Amino acid sequence: MKRGIVWGCLCGIMFFSGCKNIEEYTTQEDSHVEKEAYFLNQIEKKESRFISLSAKEFKQFTDTISSTDKKHIILDVRTSEEFQMGHIKNAHNIDFYSPDFVTKISQLDKNKTYFIYCHSGNRSGQTFSLMKKLGFTTVYNLQYGINDWKQNNFPLVQ
Repeated sequence: MKRGIVWGCLCGIMFFSGCKNIEEYTTQEDSHVEKEAYFLNQIEKKESRFISLSAKEFKQFTDTISSTDKKHIILDVRTSEEFQMGHIKNAHNIDFYSPDFVTKISQLDKNKTYFIYCHSGNRSGQTFSLMKKLGFTTVYNLQYGINDWKQNNFPLVQ
């Protein structure tokens, strides 16, 4: 009975606030607490975007980012050695395996737009989830990592 009332209220909030379907923003791994946080976030009008992109889509966005752009950040979460072997132009490196990785990510401006990638999509996928939990607003993930980028013969810089 109580569950029905809670869901009825949440559905009413979604209907009257014009929110999109919760399933578009959450995964099966999300707990009920995260789903409730999603609704509260929507009520406060802080709509966020967390999207995984193909290499072609990722390149379309990152090609427009200059070295002086302060609102859009390309973030490579591979090791410094991997980064030095070749990275996407204008990317910044924060090593996923460094002991202070979470601290460094949490210190970033949560209102900027981030484009994140790694080697295969595993580390950036974990970073993607972390940034979502930390309250970042807009994050795009290169779904299959730099491997997909290379398979499309897109340029890297050293």
